[in-house]
Amino acid sequence: MTTSLAVQSLAKLSPAELESTREKARTDLARLTVEVEQIDAALALQARASRPHRSRSGRKQGNTRKRVLDIVGSSAEPMSPAQIKQIMTEQGKALSGGGLYTLIRRLVDEGEVTKVANGQYTIAAPNGTDPGPSENGASARLSTAVAASEGA
Repeated sequence: MTTSLAVQSLAKLSPAELESTREKARTDLARLTVEVEQIDAALALQARASRPHRSRSGRKQGNTRKRVLDIVGSSAEPMSPAQIKQIMTEQGKALSGGGLYTLIRRLVDEGEVTKVANGQYTIAAPNGTDPGPSENGASARLSTAVAASEGA
C-alpha cells in the first residue's frame, strides 16, 4: 500500500502539531457543516416564497389554506395549531379548532407541511425531505459550540 504525499508530509510534524492540526480541521468541518445547513434553509425559504399558490396535489388553494401556509412558512420555528389559530384570530380570520386540525392534517398528507415534533409543524422542504437539523435548533447549538471553540 502506498502512502499519499499529504500523509507523508503530515508524518513529519510533531504529535502536538498533528493534534492541533486535527482539532482545527474538526472545528472547520463543524463550521462548514453549519454553513451548508444554513444555505439549505435559505434555499428552502426562497423556494417557499416563490411557490405558486397551488397545493402539491395541484388543487387550487383556498384563502384559509394559503393563510395557514403563509403563517407556518413565515415562522423560523415549528408552530403548534394553537399558535397558528392565535395568529389567525389576531388577523381577524378565526377558524374553528377542528377545522384547523383537519386542514393541518390534510397539508401534512399532501406534503405541504411536516410534523417535526408532537403537535409542532413546519413547512415541508421543497424536495419533500425532512427539514433537517437547521430547522430544529441543532445547528444553532453546533454554531454556538463552534464559536466557543474558536474563541478558546
